[in-house]
Amino acid sequence: MRVRIATFVLVVVGGIAGTAHAANWRTFHATTQGFALSLPDSWVSVSTLDQAALNVLAKEAGFASIASSASSSTDITIFASDKTAFMDAGGYRTSFTSIDTVAADAVKTLHASKNTAQVTPSFVVLPSGKAALITYLLGTGPGQVKASEYIFFRDSIVHVVNYASPVAKWAHYSSTFHESAQTFEYEKGQDLSPLVLSGAEVGKGFQSEPFPGGTSVIGETTLDLCNQTFASESLRTSRLQVHYKYGKDFPISNEVVAYTAGGAAQALAEVKNAAAACSAATITRIQGSNRVSFHTAPLNVSGLPAGSVAVTLHVVLQSAGKTITEDGVAIYMVRGNILSGVYAYTAPGLPMAKISELAIHSAKRSAEKLGGLTLAA
Repeated sequence: MRVRIATFVLVVVGGIAGTAHAANWRTFHATTQGFALSLPDSWVSVSTLDQAALNVLAKEAGFASIASSASSSTDITIFASDKTAFMDAGGYRTSFTSIDTVAADAVKTLHASKNTAQVTPSFVVLPSGKAALITYLLGTGPGQVKASEYIFFRDSIVHVVNYASPVAKWAHYSSTFHESAQTFEYEKGQDLSPLVLSGAEVGKGFQSEPFPGGTSVIGETTLDLCNQTFASESLRTSRLQVHYKYGKDFPISNEVVAYTAGGAAQALAEVKNAAAACSAATITRIQGSNRVSFHTAPLNVSGLPAGSVAVTLHVVLQSAGKTITEDGVAIYMVRGNILSGVYAYTAPGLPMAKISELAIHSAKRSAEKLGGLTLAA
């Protein structure tokens, strides 16, 4: 998600639930983005409004495009309004290393827009920590809007909370916006560490190590089988992936993911469809001078939860006149709202027959761990 300039359109931030925060306030939980914040209980999620209410919003000066987006987009899930002012929020992964550089980039983007004016950056200390605060004007004339953008940064993740109202009504809303920003808090996802395999459970000689980016659902992928698209990626709430060192290589990994209600089942159904498509025909992706081809074949494995998907993988990368081939195994299983994936590729000393044996063994051990705990239905 980047700074919204023209319409403040929101990207996916996850499911919403409302709980009491204080008298006459409610808390919005963005479970798939790991944060929550509160607003007066007169504010509602725009995505929950019916078309008649959205038509009313569309008549408010400066906000017609926002109401239109809320009406047509299926991606907006935490976008709140009291029919005059608006709040949207979301998160994204960045390569920047500090809140200062994130804020400087946001200010640069706003200055470069022909539709913004009076861009004023500052920093504030809130209960959740140091945050950047950028105020600016959007548009001109009777429909001009004033906005406050709060930017939070932690562990390479940027969370942006935008508040906006017509300029003429700014004095009425500014204190509410600031009070709401102070309620921003990071929420911990489910502890998945008891469900991830240890090195010993994978096999003799394997040592577990953290997978780069293996604890985040923001900007990190779970499902990418055969380069297909998986809508369930936006339904993840917690994720933990580790890989296992064997000699100098990391030929196998285990990823355990928690989803919102129904998300794990959807993910498994999407994997099944992707595997079927990739088995029926080779799927090729061309990016610049690189050409990557994917092909799968069903792998029969007994003793796994019903509906589990197991495939062998054959990947061919052609780049700069060179051809690199990878063969491996991917096994996916679900219990409740938890998905476990075991991924393994051939390596020195681990030919296809051996890596398949290890992957199947690891998948069965993972199934035992999934069944050993009481999980959400």
